[in-house]
Amino acid sequence: MRILLGWLEQEALDMRQIDLVIEPKAVGDDDDPPVVFYHYFANHHSRCIFWCKDFDAKNIISGCKGVENLSHLRG
Repeated sequence: MRILLGWLEQEALDMRQIDLVIEPKAVGDDDDPPVVFYHYFANHHSRCIFWCKDFDAKNIISGCKGVENLSHLRG
């Protein structure tokens, strides 16, 4: 979390408008599967989500009304 928030500060983004969302997900079928933490940033002022690195968001936007392809999103 500190690394991700530090990246935001280096990019001189307004920290008051942005939330970091972290979602833990179990991977694998074991009784005690390892956990992977997925994350994204949400900018409430511009009403967008973004990542630190390139990310293929096709699976995320496929169910969003009004979004028919990636060109509808701001990059």
